[in-house]
Amino acid sequence: MKIDSILASLESYIIPGDWPPTIFLLPEGAMRDIYDCVVKNRFSQCIELGTGHGATSCVIAAALEEVGNGRIVTIDKTLHQPVNANVLKEHTGIRDTIEFVVEPLGYNWYLADLIAKQTVDGVCEPIFDFCLIDGAHEFEPDALAFFLVSKLLKPGGWVVLDDLNFALRSMSFWRETHGHLSERELEAFQIGMVFDLAVRQHPDFTDFRVSENGRVGWARKKSPKSNAEEQQENTFISAQINSRKPSLQLTSAARERVRFEGGRLKQRSPVSDRRRIHVLFEHSPDLRPHGCSYIRLLLPLGYPINADSFEVTIGSSYEKADIVIVERTWRPSDTPLNDAEQLVGKLRRDGARFIYSIDDNLLDLKLDEPARENLTMQQLMAIRYFIRKADGVIVTTNPLKDRLAPLNNSIAVVQNALDERLWRSEPSSDVSESRKRRKVIGYMGTHTHDADLMMIAQALVTVARKHPDLIELQFIGGFADSAVLGAFGDVPIKVLDVGSNVEYPAFARWMVDNVFWDLAVAPLVDNDFNRCKSDLKFLDYSALGVPGIYSRVSAYDGTVQHMETGYLSNNDIQSWVEAIQTLLSDDGLRQTLAHNAREDVFSNRTLEHRAQEWRRAILSFALRQHSLEVSELDLSAR
Repeated sequence: MKIDSILASLESYIIPGDWPPTIFLLPEGAMRDIYDCVVKNRFSQCIELGTGHGATSCVIAAALEEVGNGRIVTIDKTLHQPVNANVLKEHTGIRDTIEFVVEPLGYNWYLADLIAKQTVDGVCEPIFDFCLIDGAHEFEPDALAFFLVSKLLKPGGWVVLDDLNFALRSMSFWRETHGHLSERELEAFQIGMVFDLAVRQHPDFTDFRVSENGRVGWARKKSPKSNAEEQQENTFISAQINSRKPSLQLTSAARERVRFEGGRLKQRSPVSDRRRIHVLFEHSPDLRPHGCSYIRLLLPLGYPINADSFEVTIGSSYEKADIVIVERTWRPSDTPLNDAEQLVGKLRRDGARFIYSIDDNLLDLKLDEPARENLTMQQLMAIRYFIRKADGVIVTTNPLKDRLAPLNNSIAVVQNALDERLWRSEPSSDVSESRKRRKVIGYMGTHTHDADLMMIAQALVTVARKHPDLIELQFIGGFADSAVLGAFGDVPIKVLDVGSNVEYPAFARWMVDNVFWDLAVAPLVDNDFNRCKSDLKFLDYSALGVPGIYSRVSAYDGTVQHMETGYLSNNDIQSWVEAIQTLLSDDGLRQTLAHNAREDVFSNRTLEHRAQEWRRAILSFALRQHSLEVSELDLSAR
């Protein structure tokens, strides 16, 4: 059966009920590579460790049918319901080429029994041409599985491991299934460890490759050497030892003892060295990092959980490193595009991996928008250049990923998270006389939100006129044109001065000590730029213990739970009037929203819970560069 036919048949299967969400546990590209490997090499005996729902089993079976004979043995601890290999086998019309084995003790016990059966005079006779390991996703069982299956794999056969860059904590249900494990076990790329420490270093394997953006690892079992080949290599090694001179050539055995890391050849060690990361943060002429630099890079990368993986340096100028991360526009310059080209050229010559970080859709800013004012056409060209040339791009939201996808297909979404060390464990309470007399509505943001504030100005004026002396507005930043204040008429307004607390860590602490609002607003006009925005204001307001009203737009409607962790308002005057009046008139509701939102943020959106996501994204981009893609590999046996 052809690959397109089996994939189409599998895709046509209608899943009964709501589980599983998909029958495919491997990317389509990986399934096509596996199919091609079996067909081109005319393999006949395959084994799969970890059946899942059986889609990959059917793809391998289809390849065997295309060859004309053979079987696949697929092993799992249980027969998954309602979808499993037997169900999909019947649906696709696959012949009796699939042997499904349920082994409650796990596939290693099956392999042990099979090795015992295949052992004659103390030697195990191999029987398989191909093996896919896609089961436990844990180091101990799968490292053992590889060593066991290596005895059963014929010379010239291939072994494939899925999920090299997978961590158990990334599963939404990890607490239920793996909550008993240690932090290291939850955070480690355990199959990546198997591939690096067991597969790559095994003397009987060669042709190591990684595909699917660092996800799938491949290795081929060596064919026996002829006596002439053995003698030739031994002679070459002896000559090297006797000459005691370094050679640019490496024997095949020596090649397996080194790896390419950070642009330099390093001796392979049992434990990976920390990668050095140099961050070129966005800054103004005063060289101070912007707030987004702290939130997106400096605080997450400096968080203790990432210390074992990264040695981080920061600066405004390039320094050699294993990984260089460039943020947004990087630095003020009269020739930003030329600077960008020179920077990329340097880091490429030094063998560094290049990651670009951006948190706004700067490409679609209109000429009359405040955020566009300081962006020149050269800077926009430099941004596009960085995105195109990067080995990986880290963004804040899925809409921003979709917007940048035509420029780069290696994009990771890492949501914003607050550093809980900057915020009090409990919100402060204010006892000022002004708070007793008036309800304070606050807004905080960069000086680029004129249009957003103008959108709700009439609603605030309407509420103020209905309830004289009830409200006071307090602004921290927010507008570029001071004329915006005139739109609020005679509503009492106070613009808070942050003084010297302009760098983000000091600013966060200043807010904790000086912001005592009854209510905060986060209006956001629905346009191309704002559709890529994140929910950062929800995090800030919630951490301060302030209930918020948020525009019902993409930035918030996926995060804020209406009337539970905040109030979502449509972007029209009447909706905003209703939202403001509802919260001002109900002290209990405000307290409930504030409490729930704070619990939500401190339970899910702080670096304590999210710092590892930066590490995973960065390493996924770095690891994919260490090996050639499978597309560059001749999968035929040699």
